[in-house]
Amino acid sequence: MPRPHRSFSRRVLISQLALVIVILALVTGVFAWMGARTVTEVTETKALATARTLAIDPNVRAAATQASAEHAEKPDERLVTSMLGITNDLRDRSGISFAVITDDRGIRLTHPDRSKIGHKVSTSPDEALAGRENVSHESGTLGETRHR
Repeated sequence: MPRPHRSFSRRVLISQLALVIVILALVTGVFAWMGARTVTEVTETKALATARTLAIDPNVRAAATQASAEHAEKPDERLVTSMLGITNDLRDRSGISFAVITDDRGIRLTHPDRSKIGHKVSTSPDEALAGRENVSHESGTLGETRHR
């Protein structure tokens, strides 16, 4: 018994449908990538602006300089309290999730989880100490972070 043949028009229709599906998948992927990239750029810009705001604050500079000079095992509680006031105020005003301030060794002076204060951050402070801005992405103690 001969095999039934699909009509030419049916094969063309199936080919066209397959092509449309492939094109839609590609377009969706490109738009998803562009959207994710835009969100990343906005987040990086906000992180950098936050870091710049903290870096020029004379109280933050004085506290970080003091902590760096002391090289204490645990930062001074008065210093930590004043820095937490600054980062909490900045968080409330700007809508960021958190900000962490460190001394020149990378020891946390502030952190939303107070048990993390006095411990070293996972990123090297070398870029900042050299006077260069750097945005990096890492998975920190509170999830994905952007560092300056």
